[in-house]
This record gives sequence, C-alpha cells and structure tokens, in this order.
Amino acid sequence: MGILDFLFGGSKESQLKRHSKRVSNLNAQAEDREASAMWLAEEGSEASIFAMLKRFSLNYEQRMKDTKEKEKIYRLLENLGTTALEPSKEWMRRNVNFAYPLKLVQKLEGDEGCVLFLLELLSLENDDFTPQKKIQILSHLQNYAHPKIVEVLPPYLSDFNEDVRYAVIETLIAQEDDAIRAPFLNHLANPKEVSNRLKHRIASHFVDKDWSTSGAPDDLKESLPVGFTLADDRIVES
Repeated sequence: MGILDFLFGGSKESQLKRHSKRVSNLNAQAEDREASAMWLAEEGSEASIFAMLKRFSLNYEQRMKDTKEKEKIYRLLENLGTTALEPSKEWMRRNVNFAYPLKLVQKLEGDEGCVLFLLELLSLENDDFTPQKKIQILSHLQNYAHPKIVEVLPPYLSDFNEDVRYAVIETLIAQEDDAIRAPFLNHLANPKEVSNRLKHRIASHFVDKDWSTSGAPDDLKESLPVGFTLADDRIVES
C-alpha cells in the first residue's frame, strides 16, 4: 500500500472514481488535482490512465499553470512506460488534443512508430466538417521524413477542406522527395482545384526545384495560378 492510500480513504473503486473526477476538475485546487494524478499513476490501471489522459483535453484559463500541470501528468505517464502506451494510443484515436500523449509514442517507439501511428490517426478522420484533427496530424507529420508519408498522403490532396489540402501540400514538401512531383503535377492540372493559394504553393515549389512538367496534360498552362507560366517544360514566374 502506497503513501497516497493513507491520505485517501474508501474502497479502491470509490477512490478511483473520486480521483478520476478530481484530476480533470478545473474548479478544484491545483494541489488536489496533482494529488489525484499521483494517486492514479500509482494505481496504474487502464482506467486510471484514461482518467489522467482526460486532463489533456481540458484547458485551464491560466496558460502557464495549465502547461505546467499537463507536463507533470505527462511525466507520470512517462514513468509508467509501456503500461501507458496502448491506453494513450486508444485515447488519441478518440480525442483531438493529442500532442502530449503523442510524446509518449515518440519516446517509446521512436520516429518510425510515431509516423505510422500518425498515419493511422489520419486514416480514422472521415468527417469533412471537422478538419481540426486532420490538420494537427499533418502538422506533426511535417516533423518527419518517411517514405510512407509520400505513399499515403497524395489522395488527401482531394480532401474537402482547403486548409487540409494546404497542410497536405506542406507535409509532402517537407519530405524533400522527388516522388511528390507527379501527384503535385496532377493536382496542379486538376480543374476541380479552385484554390489559387494551393496552386500558387505547388507552382512555387516546381520553380524552386526546377522540376520538369513532363507528363502533364496539354492544358496545364491554363491551369496555372496567376503569376506563373510555362517555358518549354518548366514552370516559371511570369
């Protein structure tokens, strides 16, 4: 029996319910939330881990204190090691604010595991009208270079949401891989893409990389955004 068991009475079930509620109660004293987080970490069950993770979905009005408290909870989860990994992954599949638990995946599974898990999360996002999580996932993927990103992301260039499509472009550019030339070229010539902002970003990248437009449709010139034209088989600024 740990020291925290002496501080909080009642059955294990009643204690779990109490601390699970308190750790995410922003009206409680910070010291009480911290004590509950410590109890839950010591208890170490899946239910306790889920209760700790819930704190990451809430934002305290004082940002510095909020960040400090979340960092403490993250360290408690980190100390649990692999015990916290699968519950953290399951929680991330269901929640939008996943930056802190994602650090646990990075620590325990490295770049490879983190990229593959982020791509899994992306595949689960199918609601066109809630793009926030997709954009966050893509933002995290921009920190990695991995062939699987280049393989998986091109179909997302047709996403319903313009901001998602732009994030896809930035994520593919971050790969520094010439394999993105073909999907970029196809998207630049796609008449369904009406965003000049997106076309401008792709055309600018073609200029920066001095890529050939070989294989493009004959009407590519008419699809180029304002400020760009074709010179032989290169996109140039006009």
